[in-house]
Amino acid sequence: METQQQIGSFITGSPEPTANEKLWGAIAHVSPVLLSALGPLLVMLLKGNQSVWVERHAKEALNFQLTVLAAAAVLMVAGLLLFCFGGFLLWKLLAPLWLVGTVVSVYAGIKAHEGALYRYPFNVRLVK
Repeated sequence: METQQQIGSFITGSPEPTANEKLWGAIAHVSPVLLSALGPLLVMLLKGNQSVWVERHAKEALNFQLTVLAAAAVLMVAGLLLFCFGGFLLWKLLAPLWLVGTVVSVYAGIKAHEGALYRYPFNVRLVK
């Protein structure tokens, strides 16, 4: 795996990502608060080809949002299938799931803006 210095120097020639790269990395992580998985996907499509650093952050954020969406879908379907047996209680887990996803995304955005390559602690990495 490449280090942060190798990734930053790949595009800019310097060991640190530029302020613009840091900003777009942070946007990739924070945009799902308003746009769900569409935010990181847009960042990846618009800026990912210009910076490996931004692309890594956008892919990580996109994978996390897809993981959260899959977990929410499982909770909704399981709640519906088990409705007669109190499965609707599973739907009450959607709010904490959303809250954890939002908090972790904002934290990742802060780390990206500081210049760190952030990896979510629980993430199914579908987009490579």
